[in-house]
Amino acid sequence: MFDLTVVTGVAMKDYTYSKTLTEKEMLSYNNNENGCGGLEVVTIPCGLIGGDTIQSFASGSIAVCLSLITGNSETYKSLKFLESLLGKVPLVHIDDVCEAHIFCMENSSMKGRFLCASSYVSIAEIAGYYIQHYPEFNVKQEYVEGKKVDVKWGSTKLCEKGFVYKYDTKKILDDTIECARRIGYL
Repeated sequence: MFDLTVVTGVAMKDYTYSKTLTEKEMLSYNNNENGCGGLEVVTIPCGLIGGDTIQSFASGSIAVCLSLITGNSETYKSLKFLESLLGKVPLVHIDDVCEAHIFCMENSSMKGRFLCASSYVSIAEIAGYYIQHYPEFNVKQEYVEGKKVDVKWGSTKLCEKGFVYKYDTKKILDDTIECARRIGYL
């Protein structure tokens, strides 16, 4: 799981760029011109991962998912970076991430890049959900008043191959809060 809290500002942009270049290089091995003869490379970049954990502490992804509740400015910067980079925040449940990896390993002739995210939401939508369903938390009004962006893209390549996401935005956010409460993060 990628820890967004470690990388901020210019370093985050540099990290994203270098990660993209590395991924492109890895995927180039799917072409026979590299002399690899039949090597199948799959990359599964994941959206912001929510849900439960077996760890006894909050992962970076959980901290970012809950930054609107905790008020942590560093993890909020990561959430804001994702939204500014992609227009909306791609979300995925950890169980769907595990299932997507298994799906790709079990299916022959899988190669290429498959973005793993079941939903795309704005920070304002996440904040609104927390306010509506978890009024015990103090979510700043400025988060709800974020700019409205209509992004019409998604991660359909996995679904086109037959993968089915089991968790929607509501379940991802609910399970993240439940996990954070269980481990004492909230």
